[in-house]
Amino acid sequence: MKEVIIRTNFNEKIGLGHLFRTKNLLKKFEKKNYKITFALDNKIKNKKLLNFNYFFLYSKKKKYTSQ
Repeated sequence: MKEVIIRTNFNEKIGLGHLFRTKNLLKKFEKKNYKITFALDNKIKNKKLLNFNYFFLYSKKKKYTSQ
């Protein structure tokens, strides 16, 4: 299985449109059997927005987080 990592910037006030457009890419890649992971700059409080595999670029622990 191939993996695609998508780096995107957003927070709860700006950039959500960009995030949702990249999530459309996620659906297309998944149909072709790719594993998709998002690399995010900012932690976000609303975990309902993060219903995909992701990790934070600037995490002190540098562990992958997935939902």
